[in-house]
Amino acid sequence: MRFILLILLFFAFDAPHLQAQRKPVLVKLWDGNDYVGEKISERDSSFTLKLERGKTISIDKDNVWRYYDRENAIIYPDGRFFNKKGYIYWAISAGTNAMSLVQGFNQRWAAHLEFLFNARISNKVNLGAGAGWEANQAEIAGLTLNTQFQSIFIYGRYYLTDTKPRIFAFSRIGVANPAFQTERWFDFHSGGFNTINGFGVHFAAKKDARFQITIGHYMQKTDGQTRFDDAFGESVRTRFDIWIQRYILKFGWEFG
Repeated sequence: MRFILLILLFFAFDAPHLQAQRKPVLVKLWDGNDYVGEKISERDSSFTLKLERGKTISIDKDNVWRYYDRENAIIYPDGRFFNKKGYIYWAISAGTNAMSLVQGFNQRWAAHLEFLFNARISNKVNLGAGAGWEANQAEIAGLTLNTQFQSIFIYGRYYLTDTKPRIFAFSRIGVANPAFQTERWFDFHSGGFNTINGFGVHFAAKKDARFQITIGHYMQKTDGQTRFDDAFGESVRTRFDIWIQRYILKFGWEFG
Protein backbone atom coordinates (compact mmCIF):
# COMPACT_ATOMS: atom_id res chain seq x y z
CA MET A 1 0.00 0.00 0.00
CA ARG A 2 2.82 2.42 0.88
CA PHE A 3 4.56 1.61 -2.40
CA ILE A 4 1.43 2.56 -4.38
CA LEU A 5 1.06 5.85 -2.48
CA LEU A 6 4.72 6.69 -3.12
CA ILE A 7 4.13 6.29 -6.87
CA LEU A 8 1.20 8.72 -6.71
CA LEU A 9 3.30 11.25 -4.79
CA PHE A 10 6.10 10.94 -7.36
CA PHE A 11 3.76 11.94 -10.17
CA ALA A 12 2.25 14.76 -8.11
CA PHE A 13 5.62 16.44 -7.45
CA ASP A 14 7.52 15.50 -10.58
CA ALA A 15 9.86 17.86 -12.41
CA PRO A 16 8.68 21.09 -14.12
CA HIS A 17 9.25 19.65 -17.61
CA LEU A 18 6.00 17.75 -17.19
CA GLN A 19 4.02 20.99 -17.17
CA ALA A 20 1.92 22.06 -20.15
CA GLN A 21 2.95 24.86 -22.49
CA ARG A 22 1.73 28.36 -21.67
CA LYS A 23 0.15 29.25 -25.05
CA PRO A 24 -0.01 26.05 -27.08
CA VAL A 25 -2.16 25.17 -30.04
CA LEU A 26 -2.76 21.59 -31.14
CA VAL A 27 -4.13 21.06 -34.65
CA LYS A 28 -5.31 17.68 -35.93
CA LEU A 29 -5.84 17.43 -39.68
CA TRP A 30 -8.13 15.14 -41.65
CA ASP A 31 -5.08 13.49 -43.24
CA GLY A 32 -3.87 12.28 -39.81
CA ASN A 33 -1.10 14.82 -39.23
CA ASP A 34 -0.84 16.66 -35.90
CA TYR A 35 0.91 19.97 -35.24
CA VAL A 36 1.78 21.64 -31.93
CA GLY A 37 2.92 25.22 -31.79
CA GLU A 38 1.95 28.85 -31.27
CA LYS A 39 -0.57 30.56 -33.55
CA ILE A 40 1.07 33.74 -34.82
CA SER A 41 -1.46 34.90 -37.43
CA GLU A 42 -4.91 34.05 -38.75
CA ARG A 43 -6.94 34.80 -41.88
CA ASP A 44 -10.48 33.90 -42.90
CA SER A 45 -9.44 30.63 -44.54
CA SER A 46 -6.11 29.77 -42.86
CA PHE A 47 -3.78 30.40 -39.95
CA THR A 48 -0.04 30.19 -39.34
CA LEU A 49 1.65 28.18 -36.60
CA LYS A 50 5.14 28.55 -35.22
CA LEU A 51 6.24 25.01 -34.38
CA GLU A 52 8.45 23.93 -31.50
CA ARG A 53 11.71 24.10 -33.47
CA GLY A 54 11.00 27.56 -34.89
CA LYS A 55 9.59 26.45 -38.24
CA THR A 56 6.36 28.11 -39.40
CA ILE A 57 3.56 26.38 -41.27
CA SER A 58 0.35 27.65 -42.88
CA ILE A 59 -2.74 25.48 -42.41
CA ASP A 60 -5.95 25.67 -44.43
CA LYS A 61 -8.95 25.67 -42.07
CA ASP A 62 -10.84 23.28 -44.36
CA ASN A 63 -8.19 20.63 -43.60
CA VAL A 64 -8.62 20.90 -39.82
CA TRP A 65 -10.38 18.00 -38.10
CA ARG A 66 -9.92 19.19 -34.51
CA TYR A 67 -8.46 22.34 -33.01
CA TYR A 68 -7.29 22.64 -29.40
CA ASP A 69 -5.96 25.62 -27.48
CA ARG A 70 -5.75 26.56 -23.80
CA GLU A 71 -9.49 27.27 -23.73
CA ASN A 72 -10.47 23.64 -24.31
CA ALA A 73 -7.37 21.55 -23.55
CA ILE A 74 -4.16 21.20 -21.55
CA ILE A 75 -1.52 20.69 -24.24
CA TYR A 76 2.05 19.43 -23.88
CA PRO A 77 4.99 19.95 -26.27
CA ASP A 78 4.96 16.33 -27.49
CA GLY A 79 1.33 16.58 -28.69
CA ARG A 80 -0.26 14.79 -25.76
CA PHE A 81 -3.20 16.57 -24.17
CA PHE A 82 -6.12 16.51 -21.74
CA ASN A 83 -9.57 17.76 -22.67
CA LYS A 84 -11.08 20.49 -20.52
CA LYS A 85 -14.63 21.70 -19.93
CA GLY A 86 -17.43 20.70 -22.30
CA TYR A 87 -16.48 17.15 -23.23
CA ILE A 88 -18.42 14.06 -22.16
CA TYR A 89 -16.46 10.82 -21.83
CA TRP A 90 -16.89 7.24 -20.73
CA ALA A 91 -14.43 4.95 -18.99
CA ILE A 92 -14.02 1.30 -18.15
CA SER A 93 -11.75 -0.09 -15.44
CA ALA A 94 -11.05 -3.35 -13.65
CA GLY A 95 -9.21 -4.11 -10.45
CA THR A 96 -8.60 -6.22 -7.38
CA ASN A 97 -7.74 -6.00 -3.70
CA ALA A 98 -4.48 -4.04 -3.58
CA MET A 99 -3.26 -5.96 -0.55
CA SER A 100 -3.63 -9.26 -2.43
CA LEU A 101 -0.87 -8.12 -4.78
CA VAL A 102 1.43 -7.72 -1.77
CA GLN A 103 0.33 -10.51 0.56
CA GLY A 104 -0.97 -13.03 -1.96
CA PHE A 105 -4.50 -13.95 -2.97
CA ASN A 106 -5.74 -15.22 0.34
CA GLN A 107 -9.20 -15.08 1.89
CA ARG A 108 -9.77 -11.41 0.96
CA TRP A 109 -9.54 -11.52 -2.81
CA ALA A 110 -11.71 -9.19 -4.93
CA ALA A 111 -12.61 -8.69 -8.60
CA HIS A 112 -14.20 -5.36 -9.60
CA LEU A 113 -15.44 -4.01 -12.94
CA GLU A 114 -16.61 -0.41 -13.39
CA PHE A 115 -18.27 1.67 -16.14
CA LEU A 116 -18.36 5.48 -15.92
CA PHE A 117 -20.11 8.23 -17.87
CA ASN A 118 -18.79 11.66 -16.87
CA ALA A 119 -18.96 15.30 -17.93
CA ARG A 120 -16.08 17.74 -17.57
CA ILE A 121 -17.72 20.55 -15.63
CA SER A 122 -14.45 22.48 -15.55
CA ASN A 123 -10.75 21.87 -15.94
CA LYS A 124 -10.66 20.62 -12.34
CA VAL A 125 -14.08 19.03 -11.77
CA ASN A 126 -15.73 15.99 -13.42
CA LEU A 127 -19.19 14.74 -12.42
CA GLY A 128 -21.15 11.74 -13.60
CA ALA A 129 -22.61 8.34 -12.82
CA GLY A 130 -21.85 4.71 -13.44
CA ALA A 131 -22.46 1.05 -12.77
CA GLY A 132 -20.27 -1.75 -11.53
CA TRP A 133 -19.93 -5.42 -10.74
CA GLU A 134 -18.03 -6.40 -7.60
CA ALA A 135 -17.12 -9.83 -6.25
CA ASN A 136 -15.52 -10.02 -2.82
CA GLN A 137 -14.43 -12.71 -0.43
CA ALA A 138 -14.80 -11.79 3.23
CA GLU A 139 -14.04 -13.49 6.54
CA ILE A 140 -16.41 -14.31 9.39
CA ALA A 141 -14.69 -15.75 12.47
CA GLY A 142 -12.07 -17.37 10.27
CA LEU A 143 -14.61 -18.71 7.76
CA THR A 144 -14.83 -17.38 4.22
CA LEU A 145 -17.86 -15.73 2.63
CA ASN A 146 -18.25 -15.04 -1.10
CA THR A 147 -20.41 -12.13 -2.26
CA GLN A 148 -21.26 -10.56 -5.62
CA PHE A 149 -22.92 -7.17 -6.18
CA GLN A 150 -24.26 -5.00 -8.99
CA SER A 151 -23.83 -1.34 -8.10
CA ILE A 152 -25.11 2.00 -9.38
CA PHE A 153 -23.57 5.24 -8.17
CA ILE A 154 -22.84 8.92 -8.65
CA TYR A 155 -19.23 9.93 -9.18
CA GLY A 156 -17.08 13.01 -8.66
CA ARG A 157 -13.46 13.75 -9.54
CA TYR A 158 -11.21 16.70 -8.67
CA TYR A 159 -7.81 17.19 -10.34
CA LEU A 160 -5.05 18.20 -7.94
CA THR A 161 -2.37 18.95 -10.55
CA ASP A 162 -1.90 19.93 -14.20
CA THR A 163 1.23 17.83 -14.55
CA LYS A 164 1.66 15.02 -17.05
CA PRO A 165 0.34 12.66 -15.65
CA ARG A 166 -2.36 14.43 -13.61
CA ILE A 167 -3.23 13.44 -10.04
CA PHE A 168 -6.87 13.45 -8.99
CA ALA A 169 -9.04 12.66 -5.97
CA PHE A 170 -12.34 10.88 -6.52
CA SER A 171 -15.44 9.80 -4.63
CA ARG A 172 -18.13 7.32 -5.61
CA ILE A 173 -21.36 6.86 -3.62
CA GLY A 174 -24.27 4.55 -4.41
CA VAL A 175 -26.10 1.35 -3.63
CA ALA A 176 -25.49 -2.26 -4.65
CA ASN A 177 -27.80 -5.24 -5.03
CA PRO A 178 -26.78 -8.91 -4.91
CA ALA A 179 -25.73 -10.38 -8.25
CA PHE A 180 -26.33 -14.01 -9.21
CA GLN A 181 -28.09 -14.59 -5.91
CA THR A 182 -28.58 -18.20 -4.87
CA GLU A 183 -32.12 -19.50 -4.46
CA ARG A 184 -31.22 -21.65 -1.42
CA TRP A 185 -33.09 -20.35 1.62
CA PHE A 186 -30.09 -20.93 3.88
CA ASP A 187 -27.54 -19.10 1.75
CA PHE A 188 -28.14 -15.46 0.73
CA HIS A 189 -26.89 -11.92 1.25
CA SER A 190 -28.46 -8.50 0.83
CA GLY A 191 -27.18 -5.32 -0.76
CA GLY A 192 -26.81 -1.84 0.66
CA PHE A 193 -24.70 1.30 0.81
CA ASN A 194 -21.64 1.26 -1.44
CA THR A 195 -18.75 3.72 -1.71
CA ILE A 196 -15.15 4.09 -2.93
CA ASN A 197 -12.94 7.10 -2.13
CA GLY A 198 -9.36 7.55 -3.22
CA PHE A 199 -6.79 8.94 -5.62
CA GLY A 200 -5.76 8.30 -9.21
CA VAL A 201 -3.19 9.02 -11.90
CA HIS A 202 -4.43 10.09 -15.34
CA PHE A 203 -2.05 9.90 -18.31
CA ALA A 204 -2.16 12.34 -21.22
CA ALA A 205 -2.40 10.94 -24.75
CA LYS A 206 -2.29 12.06 -28.38
CA LYS A 207 -5.76 10.61 -28.98
CA ASP A 208 -9.02 10.58 -27.03
CA ALA A 209 -8.11 7.36 -25.22
CA ARG A 210 -6.23 7.75 -21.95
CA PHE A 211 -4.90 5.28 -19.39
CA GLN A 212 -5.56 5.74 -15.69
CA ILE A 213 -4.71 4.04 -12.39
CA THR A 214 -6.73 4.47 -9.19
CA ILE A 215 -6.45 3.28 -5.60
CA GLY A 216 -9.49 3.66 -3.37
CA HIS A 217 -10.98 2.55 -0.06
CA TYR A 218 -14.00 0.35 -0.82
CA MET A 219 -16.93 -0.14 1.58
CA GLN A 220 -19.99 -2.34 1.05
CA LYS A 221 -22.79 -2.99 3.55
CA THR A 222 -24.34 -6.46 3.49
CA ASP A 223 -26.15 -8.93 5.72
CA GLY A 224 -27.64 -12.40 5.32
CA GLN A 225 -26.98 -15.99 6.26
CA THR A 226 -24.92 -18.84 4.90
CA ARG A 227 -23.74 -22.38 5.60
CA PHE A 228 -20.15 -23.49 5.96
CA ASP A 229 -19.21 -27.13 5.31
CA ASP A 230 -16.01 -28.67 6.60
CA ALA A 231 -13.96 -31.59 5.30
CA PHE A 232 -15.73 -34.05 7.61
CA GLY A 233 -19.22 -33.35 6.32
CA GLU A 234 -20.26 -31.17 9.23
CA SER A 235 -21.94 -27.81 8.58
CA VAL A 236 -22.42 -24.56 10.45
CA ARG A 237 -25.17 -22.09 9.66
CA THR A 238 -24.64 -18.48 10.63
CA ARG A 239 -26.14 -15.05 10.16
CA PHE A 240 -23.96 -12.06 9.41
CA ASP A 241 -24.20 -8.26 9.26
CA ILE A 242 -20.90 -6.83 8.07
CA TRP A 243 -19.08 -4.06 6.25
CA ILE A 244 -16.79 -5.33 3.49
CA GLN A 245 -13.77 -3.03 3.41
CA ARG A 246 -10.54 -3.08 1.38
CA TYR A 247 -8.30 -1.01 -0.87
CA ILE A 248 -9.08 -1.60 -4.55
CA LEU A 249 -6.42 -1.01 -7.20
CA LYS A 250 -7.90 -0.42 -10.67
CA PHE A 251 -6.53 0.00 -14.17
CA GLY A 252 -8.71 1.63 -16.79
CA TRP A 253 -9.15 3.50 -20.06
CA GLU A 254 -11.04 6.70 -20.71
CA PHE A 255 -12.56 7.47 -24.12
CA GLY A 256 -13.77 10.86 -25.32
